[in-house]
Amino acid sequence: MPFLLRWPSRWEGGRVADLPVISLDLYPTFAEAAGLSVPATTEWDGANLLPYLDGEADGLARDFLYWKEDERAAILMDDWKLVMGHEGQGSQLFDLGADRSESNDLAAQKPAKVEMLLQAWKDWAEALPPPANPDAPHRK
Repeated sequence: MPFLLRWPSRWEGGRVADLPVISLDLYPTFAEAAGLSVPATTEWDGANLLPYLDGEADGLARDFLYWKEDERAAILMDDWKLVMGHEGQGSQLFDLGADRSESNDLAAQKPAKVEMLLQAWKDWAEALPPPANPDAPHRK
């Protein structure tokens, strides 16, 4: 999903960036913009967008973006997106560079890519803290 940032005294209007970002990027970005440092003991998954937005960096220093909601999950690496548990289906693999609409599932043709992304996702998920309330009903 696209989103907008506006800071007229810092950036010219009308710029478009084709960089995958996630709402988790806002915390370190806004902290930096406010001149605040994120405490060293704070762990976060987001990236500070300011070096990229200011033209000081070509991209972000991360290899993957991760999502998890109930039994659905996804991981994005470069143009490759692996979706797991979507609408009761198994893993689906998409090349977003060639298929932005995610209509051509390549999982059967690229099993090594599926396995690599699935392992990266599992490694990330194992590091997550347990749910605050594991007995709470899941969102539908």
